[in-house]
Amino acid sequence: MGRPKSKHPKTERLNLRFSEAEIEQLKLLALQSGYDRLSDFARESLLRGKTAATRRQSFTDQTTAYELRKIGNNINQIARAYNGGMGQLSESNIELLEKLYGILHEIKEKL
Repeated sequence: MGRPKSKHPKTERLNLRFSEAEIEQLKLLALQSGYDRLSDFARESLLRGKTAATRRQSFTDQTTAYELRKIGNNINQIARAYNGGMGQLSESNIELLEKLYGILHEIKEKL
């Protein structure tokens, strides 16, 4: 059983010339942007002007986001315990938690 037929087949070709270094750079950009095939990356980049568009999060980004969520959850648990009167945090620890929360928020925005 072959690959299913596309509703919008790509029948036209565009021939471009690149140096070896340029091709390697394009392949790297395609992989970093979540594309398995250079042709898909090139098509998206040319048609939509998204040269470094991320089609999907890479495994590394997903893993990083997961770990950051775990850290954020731990910080929230500490804050909840403090706010619920379960323990005493020093002023410096409160400031540190607020800074950590801000840093996590900044990182989340960049992902």
